[in-house]
Amino acid sequence: MSYISNITSSQIPQLTTGQIRNLSTDEVGALTTAQIAALTSAQIGALESRDFMQLSSDQIGAFDGSMFSDGLLVYGDKSSLLSPTQVQGLTTTQLSLFTSNHLDFFDTTDIASLSTAQLNSFSTDVIANLSARQIKALTTEQVSALSTEKIVALSSAQVAALSTAQVASLTSDQLNAMASDDVKALTTAQVKAFTSTQLAALTSTQVALMETADIAALATNQINQLTTDAIAALTTGQVKALSSAQLNALTSGQLGAMETADVAALSTRQVSQLNTAQIALLSTAQIEGLGTAQVKSLGTAQIAALTSSQLNAMASDDLQTLRSAQIKALTTAQVSALTTGQIVALSTAQVAALSTAQVASLTSDQLNAMASDDVKALTTAQVKAFTSTQLAALTSTQVALMETADIAALATNQINQLTTDAIAALTTGQVKALSSAQLNALTSAQIQAMGSAQIGVLPY
Repeated sequence: MSYISNITSSQIPQLTTGQIRNLSTDEVGALTTAQIAALTSAQIGALESRDFMQLSSDQIGAFDGSMFSDGLLVYGDKSSLLSPTQVQGLTTTQLSLFTSNHLDFFDTTDIASLSTAQLNSFSTDVIANLSARQIKALTTEQVSALSTEKIVALSSAQVAALSTAQVASLTSDQLNAMASDDVKALTTAQVKAFTSTQLAALTSTQVALMETADIAALATNQINQLTTDAIAALTTGQVKALSSAQLNALTSGQLGAMETADVAALSTRQVSQLNTAQIALLSTAQIEGLGTAQVKSLGTAQIAALTSSQLNAMASDDLQTLRSAQIKALTTAQVSALTTGQIVALSTAQVAALSTAQVASLTSDQLNAMASDDVKALTTAQVKAFTSTQLAALTSTQVALMETADIAALATNQINQLTTDAIAALTTGQVKALSSAQLNALTSAQIQAMGSAQIGVLPY
């Protein structure tokens, strides 16, 4: 029996480093956990590497943490000293005393063999000094178990080294704890690996820091998981990078949360790709913020989807950019809801583009507000669409400006709806154009309103 077995744990520290070094492999393997615990750092460093590697996981776990930490650093070939089994025997106390200088003892297999408790027992300094290879070696279970303190300790380079599987394993709390620089360091592939839960957990600050290319790489079932605060925090550059598919995937809440300046920054292509449901959900402030080019890019279906409030919020210069096809796409309800200021802003070409149904929907106030040139631009078909209420609302000035052909086209049940002031304002050319049926339809009050010049051109 070896003499070492007769030495008590209290006597162990008295052994010289030479005596320790001369122990055989069998004698080292026979050391009790109590004897192991009594070894000094110098004695631990004196153990031959070949003997050290024969220690069981229980013996490894018996070393005094402080002595073990110091004693290990004397070994030259660090990477092959500890086996994965021995690594699993390390206590959290021992590991908590390790410094970044001890990381060379852990190859990728060793790192992957650590339990989540062991990994979290490392100091933040040790975690911050894990190599890219060691980071990549961590299992998804290990990554998801890292404390938020350890996550904060990771450098941008370490975060960038995480695999997509590791990124997808991060918890919401871990993501929230991630430093701004680390979020910015995420690669496009890593961002694409985010789960819906993770995306919903991102703070507005973090989202605003993400690269434009990363935002543009999000799938449609990812972009709609961002919170409304995150959407509101998107930079103009990020918003401009969104694809048509991504924009279409935004929820009503997300679209409503988008800042007015960001909506105004959308390209005409992006605006034209918004679906009708999204168009109808834009706030009046967002509509008001649209530029003329954006308004002009709206499709006819999008125009028809606008609410009355949205149309009323549209600036006059934007309204004036609407193409004839867009004007024709307005519903009668939309037309009748236009403000008098907007009616005044319409160009003669736009007024001429109104359908007969749209013309018939104009209110008396809208007709009264219509500019003289616009009234003059009305087509015969449009005039024939006037209702009795509309005809009665026309001012004498407007009637006098109407084309002779338009007056001649009025039906008998229309001509007799003109006010006496309007009749009195008819030019002699307009009166001469009246048909016998129209003249016969005039009321006595209308006849009496005619001036001598008008009477003089009557055919009777």
